[in-house]
Amino acid sequence: MPGTGEPELLAALRRLPHFAELTPELLSLVAARARLRTASRGDVLCRAGEPGEEFFLVIGGAVCIAVPSARGEEVVAELGAGEWFGEMALITGEPRSASAIAGTDAKLAVLARTDFLELVAQVPALGLAVSHVLSRRLRARLQGRPPRAAPSVVLAVTTAPNARNTTLVANLAAALAGESDCPLAFLDHAGGSSMAPAPGVKVLGNLPTDLTALRAAHRLALVRVSMTDARAPLFVKDADAVWALDVDDASGAVSAWVRSLAPAAPVTGISCEPLASPEQVNVTLDASVLEAAPLVQSAPRSSAARGLRGLARRLLGRRAGLALSAGGAKGLAHIGVLRCFERAGLEFDLIAGTSMGGIIGAFTAMGRESRALLRAFGPFVGDIRRTLLDFGLPEVSLLRGEKKRAAIREQVGERDIRDLALPFWTVAADLVSGREVVLGSGPLWQALDATSAIPGIFPPVAAGERLLIDGWVVNPIPVDVLRRQGADVVVAVDVAAGVDPTLKVDVASPPVAAAGGFQRLRQRLANPAIVRLVMRAMEVAARERTLANLALADACVQPDLVAYSVADFSRLPEIVERGEAAAEQALPAIRRALRRPVETSS
Repeated sequence: MPGTGEPELLAALRRLPHFAELTPELLSLVAARARLRTASRGDVLCRAGEPGEEFFLVIGGAVCIAVPSARGEEVVAELGAGEWFGEMALITGEPRSASAIAGTDAKLAVLARTDFLELVAQVPALGLAVSHVLSRRLRARLQGRPPRAAPSVVLAVTTAPNARNTTLVANLAAALAGESDCPLAFLDHAGGSSMAPAPGVKVLGNLPTDLTALRAAHRLALVRVSMTDARAPLFVKDADAVWALDVDDASGAVSAWVRSLAPAAPVTGISCEPLASPEQVNVTLDASVLEAAPLVQSAPRSSAARGLRGLARRLLGRRAGLALSAGGAKGLAHIGVLRCFERAGLEFDLIAGTSMGGIIGAFTAMGRESRALLRAFGPFVGDIRRTLLDFGLPEVSLLRGEKKRAAIREQVGERDIRDLALPFWTVAADLVSGREVVLGSGPLWQALDATSAIPGIFPPVAAGERLLIDGWVVNPIPVDVLRRQGADVVVAVDVAAGVDPTLKVDVASPPVAAAGGFQRLRQRLANPAIVRLVMRAMEVAARERTLANLALADACVQPDLVAYSVADFSRLPEIVERGEAAAEQALPAIRRALRRPVETSS
């Protein structure tokens, strides 16, 4: 019967996104049409191939969406409180394309087809929310993104409570609250911490006998429990995500215990030194997270606070990726973009770049800020003839590339890509196989040497069986690389202009005379027109791939650099300012993208 459980349903709707902003009258209208349904873990709510007669809104718990495959039904998404499914079949009249199974004990609001269609017509805000979610789900499918659901209940498992792990839990709670778009309910069952809660954290007093009630009452909750608690095994199996806090035992005992209880559970081992199980998902935080809390408020720019926020974004499905495009001298605009992002307090969890974007991206992944980048690039680009041009016999390239390689090694040393502060990837093209090569491990200097090896200008870089050249040829802006590496949101910076009015080539120049030919050849090669021509040809050839990858980004910065060429290194200050101005203009869209709720498909 419609309206069954209406008071409880009204209270639940007020806590959910898309419904919280409705007027009381509209909320009552929705609640009066819906009926409340409870489901136990494993209950089938609807099956693929059935006619679609109902719309489901998850009030609490989790629902798994499964599609038919060669291996049977394959779970492709998990929906949490505030998310819905079943609307597509109601709108199109076609059979359901997926099955829905309760992943935990769950509560749902259910609308019949006629009630759903009438409400969408009567409540414009609801219809708009449905259309927005549908469009974002379609976008995620087109981009090949695996659907993800934000967890509702996060379990932090510790050994016996002590000051160290209690401080860590307080820091984790503050970080989660700061990165989420809703308050965090914090229940410290193990330690009874006396620390004052951080902004956005609501400390609860009593632990429920199961987590279903907690899900129904709160959109996001963090529960701390000790391994010695008799209820811990049940909580581990029922939680949406588990943090195993191995700060008292470097052997990873907590992680091992949790995984023995629930091998398939989404468990992240957290420690302050590397654990011994690299095949598992482990996060190493700065040791200062054990000493004071909340660091995200008291020391927001510290590496410890950045690590905490990054961990929170990973859990919430908001890992932010930054893709920096190739562009020669125009790539210096990336420095201005980064300066704007620093001022705005934007943080990124993964970085990828090609050619000049790869070099600047690598420096950023090392932890360098825009001021340090300007100090590094200023002297280098101020006298390119001295710092970069090393002419030799033009057998495979105009330049020997030794000065470029030496400059790169001077800046990055012998670091391995995997040892950078942030995950980083760059792109090169392999002349042997003819394929794109994504470089995410190995010597950083070699990867940067390869991604900037402009064909014809610099010699290819030998790396094992490969012969690598500038990645601009195959992937000028690696948004797709970040998607494959797990970025939930990607901001792309494209510095390639559609036209280059600065390009002028004297095609009528006479050939080099035989007498004194080598000297005259060197003079001709020193003319930047040749470099401009080669780099502009690469830019034009890669434009279609650029446009295709930009379609995969959630937000984009495109500085106006039409008046500059790919060889205008001497105009560093102007180009940096153009990048900063473009980033400033794009900030509202970028902020919206970074704070966008996680979307799932159904």
